Formats: sequence, C-alpha cells, structure tokens
Amino acid sequence: MKKAFCRIIVLILMCITLISCSFTKGNTTSEIKQTVNKFVHAIKTGNIEEFVNIANPYGILVIRNYITGGYGLRGKNIRNFYKPNEISSGLIFPVDGELPVKLSELFHSTVQLGGKINNIKKLKGIYFTNKREYIQYNNIPSTKEIVNRIYKILNKAGKNYETPAIYVLDNDEFLLCEAKIINSLPVGSFVLFKKLEGDYKVIAVIDLK
Repeated sequence: MKKAFCRIIVLILMCITLISCSFTKGNTTSEIKQTVNKFVHAIKTGNIEEFVNIANPYGILVIRNYITGGYGLRGKNIRNFYKPNEISSGLIFPVDGELPVKLSELFHSTVQLGGKINNIKKLKGIYFTNKREYIQYNNIPSTKEIVNRIYKILNKAGKNYETPAIYVLDNDEFLLCEAKIINSLPVGSFVLFKKLEGDYKVIAVIDLK
C-alpha cells in the first residue's frame, strides 16, 4: 500500500515538473519574441528612446571585425563601448574615421520580416556572459572568443539552418543573427540579448565581415 502511494506521489511530482518546464519554455519564447518585436520596431522608426528601453543601461558593446580578410583596406576592426546617450539618431553607432554601424543595415532581413522569426532553437552549454545583474565592458569576452562561440552556435545549428535565426542560450541569453558559415568562419550580423533585472536587454551588436 505504501509503495503504491509513493508511486502515485512520484508520478504527480513528475507531471508538475513537466508542466512547469513546458510553461517556462513557452513563457521564455514569448518574452523573446516580444523583445525582438520591440527591437525591430525601434529600427523601423529610428526611435532612440524605444531602443534605449531595451538596451543595457550600462552600455552596449559594438564589434565590427573583418574576419574574412582585407583588414585596413576594407576598414578597421572596432570594439567600442557605447553608453545609450552616445547612439545617434536613426540608431547609428558613430565610429571615428570609419563608416558608422547602422542597425538598419545589419538586420535588414529581420526588419523586412517584421521580427516574425520561426527559427528559434535552444542550445545548451553556450553563453557569452556570466550570471550578473549588470553587464559592463570588462564583463564581456574578447572578440576572438566571441567569434569562436558564434562559430560553435552556427555549427551546432547545422548546414540547413534558416536565417534570420534566434538561438536561446544559457545564462538567460539569446542571440539574434543573420549569418552563415563561409570557409569555416561565421559571417553576418548578430545582436546579443541578456535578461537583466527581469527583462531582456541588448548588450552587444556584432558585425563579422
């Protein structure tokens, strides 16, 4: 009798766990889609205030790296940290002596789709930042390490992945990208979001050429 009762309790607990996990997954996906919609709408309208609402209040890391070659001829590699008040009208990140980084150009396809991205995948064991309440410049890995992790993400997705795509990572992060692997190098546009104080925020914009 006791054994039967224990089995029933175990089954009930398993059901509760499964329901809880399912709800959490659905809730997370919904949050991510809402955040991407806000991101896309801010780009469409060029609304800085709207973008700042989903940006890391401590600043955004912007990387442009010519990983396929031509450094110096095509432009210089950059790794700049911008406070929200340093972003120009039209959501443009100014770069001294170089072409600015424009979100409308990096995420053209995402904007065209209106942020409706069906390719959402969960990848375990990959993340960019530690579990912190805030993200500053020195909390984010080196550019080389970021490129390596992005390559792992795209490589895990396989050859038949669609783009734009969203990859849900560990440590409350997700990566939105328009990219592909060319000669074993991840080429494209990426924006990294992390949940800070309950909401997803943009912490890095990455342009790999």
